[in-house]
Amino acid sequence: NDHVAKKKLLTNCTFILCKGLHAPMDLVSLSTASGKRFFSFLGFGWGFIADVDIDSEKYRRLGNARFTLGTLQCLVRLRVYQGRLSYLPAATEPGTPRDSKAPTRRAAPTAGTEAPSGHGALPADTLLVPLGQPVPPHWVVVPEEEFVCVYAIYQSHLGTNLLMAPAARLHDGCIHLFYVGAGISRVALLKIFLAMGRGTHLDLNCPHLHCVPVRAFRLEPRGSAGIMTVDGEALACEPVQGQIHGHMCRVVTAS
Repeated sequence: NDHVAKKKLLTNCTFILCKGLHAPMDLVSLSTASGKRFFSFLGFGWGFIADVDIDSEKYRRLGNARFTLGTLQCLVRLRVYQGRLSYLPAATEPGTPRDSKAPTRRAAPTAGTEAPSGHGALPADTLLVPLGQPVPPHWVVVPEEEFVCVYAIYQSHLGTNLLMAPAARLHDGCIHLFYVGAGISRVALLKIFLAMGRGTHLDLNCPHLHCVPVRAFRLEPRGSAGIMTVDGEALACEPVQGQIHGHMCRVVTAS
């Protein structure tokens, strides 16, 4: 993001290309109840953030200011969505942020996040069971069933000025699962997004905000109300689940 913000963007990009700098990046496979499968590089959202993203499309001519306007509008008509959220916790590594407010369970073995060995072969979702079946017993089912926002992100930044997951890396083998429970005030929610610009939103210790590193998740909304997004694109609201796949692609990068 530092390189994107600098005036000498073309010079930076040319240098990176000439040096042949690149790095592996994880992808997340997402499967829906209607049988669709997607590979996502940024994030999956349901609720407040997805509402802001899609509802502000009509203000695209305003540039990044569209998100500010969209956020204020969604705050005024703050919605609550009902559903069930489940996840497979990531194996705890030294330095991995932990959510003291989230339920704790022992994670399963770390198999299942490797890149496919065959060229051109799509990896199997070995951490997931069909959506019609209950999640495995070693998964965590979030006790709350009313949410303002659910967002699974795999990169550090949701946008140029939104450092949502400071600990995220291109190939850390984690989905950083954020969810905001019902009951949060509009003021508290606004404070979270203002702090997100500096990456300090987790320091607020808001009891409604949870962040958990996971390797897979499932979201089962009650009904079809609400907007879902995959990498910023609208998706029909239906049960969906996903898992991380390590080193699925390579990207040109200076870091």
